[in-house]
Amino acid sequence: SYKIGYENIEFSDERSEERDEFEIDVRFPDQFTLEERSAYLKQVEEYVEGRKGELGIKSYEVHFSPWYAEFEGHFSYDRVSEFTREEAAEKVYEDFPEKPGVRIHYKGKDGGEERNDHKSRHYVRLIGDDPQLLQSVAEDLMPEFEKLPGVLSLEERDNDEGPNEMALIVNRDRANSLGVNPSILAGTISTALRGSDLPRFNSKGRQIPVRLKFSEEDRAELYDLNNILVPTEHGGFSSIGAITKPAMLKSEDYIRRTNRKTSYTFGIKLK
Repeated sequence: SYKIGYENIEFSDERSEERDEFEIDVRFPDQFTLEERSAYLKQVEEYVEGRKGELGIKSYEVHFSPWYAEFEGHFSYDRVSEFTREEAAEKVYEDFPEKPGVRIHYKGKDGGEERNDHKSRHYVRLIGDDPQLLQSVAEDLMPEFEKLPGVLSLEERDNDEGPNEMALIVNRDRANSLGVNPSILAGTISTALRGSDLPRFNSKGRQIPVRLKFSEEDRAELYDLNNILVPTEHGGFSSIGAITKPAMLKSEDYIRRTNRKTSYTFGIKLK
C-alpha cells in the first residue's frame, strides 16, 4: 500500500470531530481467494448499511484486489448521532467480522490501532532509530520468548518462504534518460491500483466525495499496467513497462515508521 505520513502535526479533539471520512485497511492471508475476500467485505457492507443512520454515515466504499483491501466511510455533513465521528469510526472498526488470519488496521486520532482475530495472540513492539538493529534485537529476543511457559509459537516469516510479493523494479538509468520522476511513477502506479481522492465537489451546499479510479479492465493484468503512460520532464510520455520490470520478491518483515521512529513487531501465540 502507499501512504504519506505527516509528522509532528498535532490535532485537537475539536478538529478531529470535523473529519469527513475514515479508512480501515484489511490484510488477508495469502491463501484467501478473491471470492473469500469478497464474501468477508460483503459482511462489512451489510453491517454498515444496517447502522448508517445510527452512526451518521452517509456513504461508504469498499476496494479490494489481490494486493489490498480497504473500507472507506463518509460522514454526513449535517449528521445527527449520539456518536462523535471518531466514536462512529472506532465502532465500525471494533465490529469488523473476526475471521482467522484476517488483520484489521485503523489509523485513528491517536496514531493507529491494529486488531488481530485471535485473543490468544500478543505482540511485542520494539521502537528505535535503526531498522537493522531492531531486527537484530528481535532475532535475539524471539528464542527467549519461545522458551516461556504457555507460548505455542512465534509469528515470524519462515526464512525458507518463497517469493510472495510482486515488485516493479525501476531501471533508474533509463528513467533518468527519459526524464521520469520516480515519485510520479510511484504515484501513477498507486493511483492505478488503489485510486486517488480528489477535491470534493460542491453542489448546492453539499460536499460530494470524488475518487479517481482506473476501470477494472485497465488494471486487471500486468500487461495493462505496463501500458499506462507517465509524464516525463521533457513534456513527453513513457510507458511503465518501458522503465520497469516485474520480479517476485519475498516481502519485508513488518517494520513501521511513526513520528520519525522505526518499530519492529513480532507476534506470540499463547495457549
